[in-house]
Amino acid sequence: MRRGNSSLKSMERDRRPIADPANVIKGSFTLSRVDSLVFASGRFTDLVIGVFWRGPLCAMTARRDDRVGCNLGSVHRVAYGTRVRALLLANSDECDAGFSGERFRHHGYSFIECHRDRPRDWVPLDGIDLVMLMGSEWSVYWSHVAEEVAAELALVRDAHRRRIPIYGICYGAQAIAVALGGTVERAREPEIGWYDNIVSDIPEVIPPGPWMQWHSDCISVPPGAEELARSPIATQAYRLDRTFATQFHPEVNEAMVTRWATSGGEELALKGSSTEELRAETSRHVVRSRPNAEHLVDWYVERVAGS
Repeated sequence: MRRGNSSLKSMERDRRPIADPANVIKGSFTLSRVDSLVFASGRFTDLVIGVFWRGPLCAMTARRDDRVGCNLGSVHRVAYGTRVRALLLANSDECDAGFSGERFRHHGYSFIECHRDRPRDWVPLDGIDLVMLMGSEWSVYWSHVAEEVAAELALVRDAHRRRIPIYGICYGAQAIAVALGGTVERAREPEIGWYDNIVSDIPEVIPPGPWMQWHSDCISVPPGAEELARSPIATQAYRLDRTFATQFHPEVNEAMVTRWATSGGEELALKGSSTEELRAETSRHVVRSRPNAEHLVDWYVERVAGS
């Protein structure tokens, strides 16, 4: 959400929390002591944090760099005013982050949309607190998009080196794997449609399903990464430090599946399905897949991104 100089009315409106007190942000921030809570104005790169403690309130910027003036340790903090900056990287014709994006926004993230097919237009990583890589119809080994793929892999390496949290989905998971030393190759068969067959090391976070799949490639995880879930065909989730990725699509909503099914009718036919059948299955499954997707983001924000 872009912010300019706020009027008094808009500043009063922004005095509400953008996250529940239970959803806390922990870490070190640049501190400046003030007599009352200050609300941000100007560029939306700055996040103001309200601190729940017995003493003067503090205004802090969320830039996680070397300019750390104070470490409040385990003091619980909840974000106010402007939001945490997240970079959303997706193809220009498919930028919907679906249920996952909605849940990140619930936690206070504001997305800056960048298109993987236009790397020269990407914003720098300075001040970015999350990189989210979406799915794509591409494969990382396609020669005609080699330049764009190379740019994305370089971005992943840079974000990982800086320990900026990365959340990848499907093609995004494949790009992360290759960038950090893993591999991607053609799967022995595609996984397309709703599946309930994932074997998970953390079933309380990643249940067997239902999860949407739409991919023809499979991953070998990077060195040092922990594989967290798998299907008979492919690795389905892995983690490396503050980076987490899924081969399945937790984010999908009905509108997204309708678009995919309409353009992917031939692929569905090869799997013995159809556009109409997949849309009907989606209407049934999103009742469970949406809370599953939300819980996955909650776990990531609380246990991985903040680690």
